[in-house]
Amino acid sequence: MYQETLSTKGILHDLTTIGSSLSILLDKGRDYDRIIHYIIDNEFYYNLYKSIPLKNLAKEMGLTYEQFRNQIHQILNDIIEQQSDFHIDIHEVEYHITLHGRENTTYFSFKPLPVIPRIGEEIVLPFFKELVGEEYFYVKNVRHDFYDNRQVVNIQLEGGHYNLWWHQRRDEAIQKGEVDKIESWYATDRSLKQVIGKSENWRGFY
Repeated sequence: MYQETLSTKGILHDLTTIGSSLSILLDKGRDYDRIIHYIIDNEFYYNLYKSIPLKNLAKEMGLTYEQFRNQIHQILNDIIEQQSDFHIDIHEVEYHITLHGRENTTYFSFKPLPVIPRIGEEIVLPFFKELVGEEYFYVKNVRHDFYDNRQVVNIQLEGGHYNLWWHQRRDEAIQKGEVDKIESWYATDRSLKQVIGKSENWRGFY
């Protein structure tokens, strides 16, 4: 399963996303403890520091590049071989809400949230009615992000009422390349309807 040809930089990035859960591998008689301590103690999120050459990073840890490379690969290898013993400890859950209203868009968080809304469900949320211009919303998208010991549930709420036909048409537009997949996440359904409606020369589904 494990291949030595994998990118050391890529493996390091992946390990930093696991973060503090790597501590389960400490004190097992391996040479890589200092790397794990470095990742945990410095909250070393490598995606923020990709410009650091690996040789410089190895030197900072008191290792040769060859030692650093071998130990990074060994950490991944041990994770794979100890699947029954290794686990990622998620103990924080945050709910990030994006509220797309008729007038404005705003962002806020819940912690905790007793019930996670699902795509298509409709919600009455009066907290920011004056700011966004409405209080009736539907769940457009739900995305779960995992990083270190956190689960972040990103929920996109769109003003109005859920329409299954439009949801299917939007997915079709993404599949056909009529709209960008990333753009479809951040853009409002109102703006996407305008883009797709113009491409079809049909104003009827605004």
